[in-house]
Amino acid sequence: MKINQYRALGFSCYGTLMDRQRGVLYEDVPGAMQYLSKFYRLVVLLPADADSSEALTAQLPVAFDAQVTYHHEDRRAALRDTLEAVGLRREELLPVRSTDMDDPWGELVDFPICTLRRDQSRPRQRPEPPSKGGRCEYASLADLVLAHQDALRAV
Repeated sequence: MKINQYRALGFSCYGTLMDRQRGVLYEDVPGAMQYLSKFYRLVVLLPADADSSEALTAQLPVAFDAQVTYHHEDRRAALRDTLEAVGLRREELLPVRSTDMDDPWGELVDFPICTLRRDQSRPRQRPEPPSKGGRCEYASLADLVLAHQDALRAV
């Protein structure tokens, strides 16, 4: 499946949207989320820390269509129920995760999944779009936006 064939993108808070150490959004996040919200439903896995959740949502120029919280004992069921509540199936969601070992998407979903490697020492990457059973990797949300634009041009 090509990146522009998904109906929703799912984000973990830390490592993809917010720098865990500094507690601030990455600089590409507001613009990228505004762009992506025009094409996708946006889903976020909120951290257990309520202050971080509020800080994240207050800084963004868009609202998430669905928010999955950590407070649910069965996180897979919480994800399924949250997606169903907004009319989505799991296969319509492309999770975007970080490389952090504790990124919550790792325990919630199988492939396809997209990884953001926010490492400033690595050059921009132009990977193949995610496919069924496949992976994609980008250096930033800005690169994911660029991949989406490339996919639209290819149609």
